[in-house]
Amino acid sequence: MNTYKSWKAKGYCPQCGGPVDLEAGDPLLSCSFCKTRLYMVPRGPLRYTLPVKDGLTTRREGRLLYLPYWRFKGLRYKVFDQRQVNGSLLDTTVTALSDIDTGSSLGIRPQVATLNLVVNGNHLIPPQKNAKEALCIAEKRLLQFEEDTVLFERFVGETQCLIYAPFILMEFPRRGRYVLKGVWGICTEQEIDKSKITALLKSLDGSSQQNSLHFLPLICPECGYNLPAASGAVALLCRNCSRAWWVKRSRFSPLAYRALKISASSKDLSFLPFWHLTLGLSGLPIKSRSDLRLSVISYQNPPEAWSREAVQILIPAFKLSPRLFLRVAGNMSLAPIDLSQGDQGLKPGQRTEPVRLPLEEAAQAVKVILSYLLKRHRKLYSLIPKTRLRLRHTRLVYLPFKLQGREFVDLCSGQAIPANAIELGKSI
Repeated sequence: MNTYKSWKAKGYCPQCGGPVDLEAGDPLLSCSFCKTRLYMVPRGPLRYTLPVKDGLTTRREGRLLYLPYWRFKGLRYKVFDQRQVNGSLLDTTVTALSDIDTGSSLGIRPQVATLNLVVNGNHLIPPQKNAKEALCIAEKRLLQFEEDTVLFERFVGETQCLIYAPFILMEFPRRGRYVLKGVWGICTEQEIDKSKITALLKSLDGSSQQNSLHFLPLICPECGYNLPAASGAVALLCRNCSRAWWVKRSRFSPLAYRALKISASSKDLSFLPFWHLTLGLSGLPIKSRSDLRLSVISYQNPPEAWSREAVQILIPAFKLSPRLFLRVAGNMSLAPIDLSQGDQGLKPGQRTEPVRLPLEEAAQAVKVILSYLLKRHRKLYSLIPKTRLRLRHTRLVYLPFKLQGREFVDLCSGQAIPANAIELGKSI
């Protein structure tokens, strides 16, 4: 019988070929020989196993199997018919098997247990449901508890992975029975048909399920300076040459960005990243940046130039709690920020916050942000679900904030973001 320890694999450093310890499962690792910090780029979802007690794998009561569950973690927003937008944290699991009932979810176990990263998946049961199918099941499961009418919902910034839970397969040849028992108390003992068990075990003998990992050294491709080791970052900013990089086609590619020009001293400033999305809205009578501002704040005239600019949304590129994320995105989208300046980079050494929210996930939040801004406008609010969005232009912008006490205060709008909220957002 093969246990987890026998099929754990090592990675290798692209700089020197030395071994890389993958036991921690952090996307930021280091080479044990040359000490180069590495960025882990998985091809496909990461795979983890729930731990088992010592000595369990050596007992002769049955065969240890690892059965797959999809895990989704991020922010969940629900837009209701009563002009109400609710947000919550999402951390749920869905069984990835369709032929065998192993329990619909793992409950809170993935949140409290220490998960082990697995690279070689030769001894793992392959999933029968893909991530999209599992996410649809999670949506239906969550919506059945809603009493009010939900116009639509969005998952923002969700990460997905496969978690393999240990089960004991007990065979009784004389009776021709198979019994499956969850090690973690996931399910009670249940009898399984021989045909289903045969198909399950046959899948282990199929093609190798290598979860291929690619490593990139955290070295700036432009100047050779060490890139910052920020856990969960999807874009990295070199502190020496101020070039930004993100992973495209398994390598670091340049990421165009700009920073808002300020006249004040930058000694006590931090620059926070935002995704700047320029949109075309089909189905809403909002055609310009000015129209959006007047629809939300009708008593205050926006700058005249805004009538010639397309609709623009500023979305935090760092993670926050659900309500704070909406508040910051809504206020920054309406703030009198001059985004028509020419491209300007950051100066070397300026303090920044890492980009932890991918652009694709930020785009998922646009309709939720529009619903949040227009919830006092009954007619426009009802048109949002059927509105078609067209992204005209996207870019990353860094906006200046000053740390005052325990809050980061935006120099353009005066909006404050608690410093501890940014710190807590790293674990979302």
